[in-house]
Amino acid sequence: MNRREKMETIAESIAWYSKKVTISQSAWPHGQHPYFALLAAEGVLPVGGPVKTDHYILAVCMRGQGTMLMDETQVAVQPGSFFMIPPNYRYGYVHGTEDLLLYCILFKKEFLDEAVLKQGVLEQLLLSEAEAVSLLPENARVVEDVMRRMYEECHKEDGYALPILRLQLLELLYEVQRLHTANTVRSVKPVTRSAQLAQEYRRLVDEKFTDLRTVQEYASLLHVSPKYLSELVRNETGESALHIIHRRICREAAYLLQYTQATVKEVADQLHFDTPSHFSRFFKQVAGYNPSEVKKELMLPDTAA
Repeated sequence: MNRREKMETIAESIAWYSKKVTISQSAWPHGQHPYFALLAAEGVLPVGGPVKTDHYILAVCMRGQGTMLMDETQVAVQPGSFFMIPPNYRYGYVHGTEDLLLYCILFKKEFLDEAVLKQGVLEQLLLSEAEAVSLLPENARVVEDVMRRMYEECHKEDGYALPILRLQLLELLYEVQRLHTANTVRSVKPVTRSAQLAQEYRRLVDEKFTDLRTVQEYASLLHVSPKYLSELVRNETGESALHIIHRRICREAAYLLQYTQATVKEVADQLHFDTPSHFSRFFKQVAGYNPSEVKKELMLPDTAA
């Protein structure tokens, strides 16, 4: 029986980085804060499996190059690369050059709970999916400036530091909203009831996908009809509600097959499938290949030009 996967706290993430690279700067406001920290991580990042955290991570690459793993997808890390990784989302570093320098903000939603925002705005800013974008030089300077100001604020010993840090973090999140789609200006629009429901649906799927497999079950939790939820989710996301459930299950299965010692049968049991053959048919239909074809070892990036 596989143990439940551990969720790293902010302090544990800082310790994890410290074991891998040189932490040239790290700061908490007023000592160690449970919901917020900043760090600058510098040096070679060795190959390793991904980890999950209970907090958000905002990271920008200042120099050097490497490759990051976000779930099963590898993305390039280079100057101007910006990443937003939500809680319960696996990430890791495949490799990095010796001069790699990452500025990172680690925070939990609770840190922003005291910010005065209209209902639903914070949920829109804190995206449920990981984001990876390549910033233009002028946009990278904006992000770098906000992070540096936040680091300076962490070292101020007065009662204004925490509220100012919240405002600066919100400033950065609004910049992410502006820049994350092909570096085009994108205003934060008022959140409709439909958008809120779609966001809540995706959050529930992330939490309960191992136990709840039907749209009807999620519709019941959200107090709407299955037909209404299905139409709403498709209109808001472009995907069917059922496909979102299946894709989340398949993503979890692919991780377990690649990064743990679990067999196909053990993964089928862990994800509550009746039989291994049922699981294999499901996986093949969603992923397009058999679970037995998933490699156990971490794939190294192609270094060819």
